[in-house]
Amino acid sequence: MKLKYFFFIVMLLAGSACKKENRLKLDELDFDVSASTTEVSVNENVDFYFTGNAESLSFYSGEFLNDYNFKDGRTLDVTGGQTMSFMSAVDKGTQVDQLSVWASIDFDGNYERIESVHEASWIDITNRFVLGTNNAFLASGEKDITDIYEKGKPLYIAYKYNTRSQLDFGDARIWMIQDFKIQGLTDKGKQQILKLNEAGFRIVDENPVSYPARSVVTTSRITMQGNEYTENWSPSGLHWAISKPMYLEKLDFGPDRAIALKGSENPMPDVYSHKFTQPGTYEVTFIGSVQNINKKKENIKTITIKVNP
Repeated sequence: MKLKYFFFIVMLLAGSACKKENRLKLDELDFDVSASTTEVSVNENVDFYFTGNAESLSFYSGEFLNDYNFKDGRTLDVTGGQTMSFMSAVDKGTQVDQLSVWASIDFDGNYERIESVHEASWIDITNRFVLGTNNAFLASGEKDITDIYEKGKPLYIAYKYNTRSQLDFGDARIWMIQDFKIQGLTDKGKQQILKLNEAGFRIVDENPVSYPARSVVTTSRITMQGNEYTENWSPSGLHWAISKPMYLEKLDFGPDRAIALKGSENPMPDVYSHKFTQPGTYEVTFIGSVQNINKKKENIKTITIKVNP
């Protein structure tokens, strides 16, 4: 029995020594990479071959939004051509002309005060868009808003909903807006500046105490509904869904993110293949690293790839 325990302890020590040896080997970070070719055509594979080892391995192709040079952040100037679009649908009820679309550059941003909404200058842009006619979502069309937006000033977009007396004019309808987006031109072509979950729409109600609207905003949809009423009492009322202040001359993408090729639990790959979809000259970057409680080492390798049309 003692002999069995002795061999067990020896095996544990041997395993520990191997792990320590492997850790020491990784601490050396002897990773390297080479390419099968440095000149290819669009959509042709480039194979990258690895030698040595690294605890983790990541990859930047050098393409737009995957470029090591922009690992700390990327912004683009929007040179113009700002457009707005959304999809809408309407369901239930019988009232007409309840929904309209508005824009302002002088709303003071006070969503708690309905007077602030009334005091702002609003431009009715409803007729620029196609609105839904039933419960199937209909595209509004992508419409230019550069005549409204002024550089350096915040733009507010609002959906205004009008409830008439539901005892006199029938039930209010349920309007739904989704896929809201604003786009603009950059030196990388047309780009999306923001979408619905980034636009910060908030409901501003004329009378949230006496006859509150039942409208809600989620990350994927604005749902606008009539205010509450009873069988004997149904007042008219207005409420709005108003965006956050939007500045449309700059687009912030945040940092470019690397593609992870290997984690600490994975074996070192022998090869990685990549296709470039646009012609140009790209600085491909591989980052091998090893990290323990005492230190972190990083080894950066770059290869320049020319991509022909």
